[in-house]
Amino acid sequence: RDITPFFDPMKHLLVESVRAGRIPWWNPGVVNGEPFFATLQPGVFYPGNLLLYTLPLSTSFDWLVALHYPLTGAGLYLLLRRWGRSPQAAWLGAASFMLGGYLVSLGNFPNNLQTVAWVPCLFWSWDRVLDRPTSRRIAAFAAFCAVAFLGGEPQILAIGVVWLFVHGVLGIEGRSTKIAGQTGVFALAGGIAVAVVAVQLIPFAEYILHSVRTLPVDIGYAASRSLEPT
Repeated sequence: RDITPFFDPMKHLLVESVRAGRIPWWNPGVVNGEPFFATLQPGVFYPGNLLLYTLPLSTSFDWLVALHYPLTGAGLYLLLRRWGRSPQAAWLGAASFMLGGYLVSLGNFPNNLQTVAWVPCLFWSWDRVLDRPTSRRIAAFAAFCAVAFLGGEPQILAIGVVWLFVHGVLGIEGRSTKIAGQTGVFALAGGIAVAVVAVQLIPFAEYILHSVRTLPVDIGYAASRSLEPT
């Protein structure tokens, strides 16, 4: 699927550029060329890509994908334990999500996987903020948001942060923080995260504004991409 024709060439270009001491601004291998640094899918600043520079790409790319599964499971385990679930229930919940169809299917879409893997950590760190909003805890939550964004799938990140904010506002886990207080801290942490990723966010936003994604899609084209009724 996408990992072979789409992501593998991206990672090759990224690794070759970095090892040659170049910033990969441009991808000359697609049609007449296209921006590379401004796109999120390659994960130019994603910390996990450091693994790609230490081993042969044929091995390191496999490990990069595979290691995000235990990362997801560990994050969800810590979250469920923080929410008062038993170790057995936390292990079962973590294993069910880590090995479930949704996450396994994302192995073909590393940018999606690299963002989803941090969502449990986002909930865990935000719950700690709601419990006691210290500067260190706010910074940790902002850091997790930044890493998830650099993973390459901002839509999933947006869905995740909306749900964790709603979860906190509703006080589902018994946190008594007032809505106004939560909103202020949430805005502060979001501002910190945006500042951290601005070097990637600004060119990405400009790239999107000039891409075909801003054009209207007619119903005929949209329907042609769907399954035919049976």
